Amino acid sequence: MKTVNVSGLKNNPGAALRMAHDDMVLVMNQKVPDALMIGLKSAKIIGMPCVHKALATDLFNEGNLSLARSAKLADIHSLMVTGK
Repeated sequence: MKTVNVSGLKNNPGAALRMAHDDMVLVMNQKVPDALMIGLKSAKIIGMPCVHKALATDLFNEGNLSLARSAKLADIHSLMVTGK
């Protein structure tokens, strides 16, 4: 497991993300564990059934993705076009 502090995460989030591709990354806030980053591909979570749909639904409900992008992530964009 790798660690990064909050200021390091703010200054270089890309580095923490790259680390999470290989291993779990523990985010420390003033010497206290605060969060855990897990790479979805490396943990083989992204390939599990319905994960894309669950992520798309939550991201849409939270206002982080548009309906069109959520549908594409969930791989149901064809349903929007045909109206079925």
